[in-house]
Amino acid sequence: MKRLVLTGPESTGKTSLVRELAIALNAPVVSEFARDYLDQRPSYLPHDLHLIAQGQYASEQAVKTEHPTAKICVIDTDIQVIRIWWRFRYGPLPAWLQEMSKVQHSQSRHYLICRPDLVWEEDPLRENKDDRDMLFDQYLEDADKRSLSFDVVQGHGKKRLSTALEFVRRITQILE
Repeated sequence: MKRLVLTGPESTGKTSLVRELAIALNAPVVSEFARDYLDQRPSYLPHDLHLIAQGQYASEQAVKTEHPTAKICVIDTDIQVIRIWWRFRYGPLPAWLQEMSKVQHSQSRHYLICRPDLVWEEDPLRENKDDRDMLFDQYLEDADKRSLSFDVVQGHGKKRLSTALEFVRRITQILE
């Protein structure tokens, strides 16, 4: 199963685009585990990021098990988000995060990194309104450094979706 991962800074339309792509591709979705997890907590610590990473990965495995014949699934963030947040908040990556990154990197993934060209939308879980461009650069740097397969999604509304679908068409035969 090919994994199409939507990633990038906060308030870049990832979740909306995940839903639209899932419909267009008739593909199962792996929701962002962190959103539900953090909804129950006023703040987070390094240990929470470990639990979020494990929960996100378990959610991916569950979708793979529930949809064994699916050619592609659409994922709302993955370990890359944890990597970026860890570095931003806590510094060098711990061994567990580096190891988990290697495991996920070995799987068939293509990243759509969402450019922060959309208007910021307030949300109690968002915390970096003024750092989105800098964080976006970190996503690109991380993807380059780890030789991830990726494209950058930008534009508004239907243009954002059509751009994403063009990238998907290029990387897979699912739409043909």
